[in-house]
Amino acid sequence: MSVKLISSNEKLQQCELSIDEELTIYVALSYKEELTNYLAIYQSFDIDLSLIEEIDSAGIQLLLAFRNKIKTLGHHLTIKKPSDVCNKIFKRYGLTLAELCCGEIN
Repeated sequence: MSVKLISSNEKLQQCELSIDEELTIYVALSYKEELTNYLAIYQSFDIDLSLIEEIDSAGIQLLLAFRNKIKTLGHHLTIKKPSDVCNKIFKRYGLTLAELCCGEIN
């Protein structure tokens, strides 16, 4: 379980990340640290959530906090391919993918 770097272009400061299996209170702190490390290198993020099997309110909070930090920095975030589990909890919280994403690619 981790945040995995799938692809990157350091020249363009873009990366694609994948979060696998779970996005819960049990991993939120370590994932926050990993995501923060990527903020020092990249400005544009695509996060693939297709492998998420379990997500809770801490996972939602982590995604929203990361989105807010990216927004504050004027960076870009796209959430890609959310799993059915993600879509169900997004719907429960009244969130859309558009609300979880931010910024424009330069």
